[in-house]
Amino acid sequence: MIKTPRSSGGFTLIELLVVITIILLLASWGVTRFIAAQRDAELAKSEDNLSQIYFHLKRYEEKKRRLPSQSGPDFLLAIWGKPFLEKTKNNAQIFFCPSLSAPPLTDDEEVLEEWVNAENISYTGRNQADKEFRVGRTTQAGASKIIIACNKPIVNGEIPHHGQYLAVVYLNGVTGHLEANLWGEDPDLLVVGPDSPVEAVRGIAWEEL
Repeated sequence: MIKTPRSSGGFTLIELLVVITIILLLASWGVTRFIAAQRDAELAKSEDNLSQIYFHLKRYEEKKRRLPSQSGPDFLLAIWGKPFLEKTKNNAQIFFCPSLSAPPLTDDEEVLEEWVNAENISYTGRNQADKEFRVGRTTQAGASKIIIACNKPIVNGEIPHHGQYLAVVYLNGVTGHLEANLWGEDPDLLVVGPDSPVEAVRGIAWEEL
């Protein structure tokens, strides 16, 4: 009797290991790309928030003939409420960075008052103690280098944008971001205000002065 060779319909152990390794590499690459895309989307939304805040600051400036006299987060909250920004859930969302835990916002006025305040909002503004920024300064030479608002370096124990960026808006209304490598590797150095290692944000007040 002649024996026919047995056909091998399966994979060898080495082939299985190669396939598994390829799958793991592709999955790792996909997760990395997804995280990067999510981070980019969050940063873009944060810059859009600052752009909207800037728009209402300009309206404030046109109506009052000056920018808000408050400092820090309260510089931005000067636009919160009529006649500038009606107190609604949708309007409140521009004060919160999408990379941080979101507060439970609703259209209930008491809930909004609880969350939309200097302690909880994600952005902070100029130190206006010297009243340096007056009507018309938004078109001055060098306005593209003067930051009037940016992410707080930390909100309720969280560092925005995973410690990679601070979203900013300049005096001429252009938005952008500063990369954390300007501060070095220690996120504790990611500070704004007069003690910042980054000159561009030394004019920012983290809290009301």
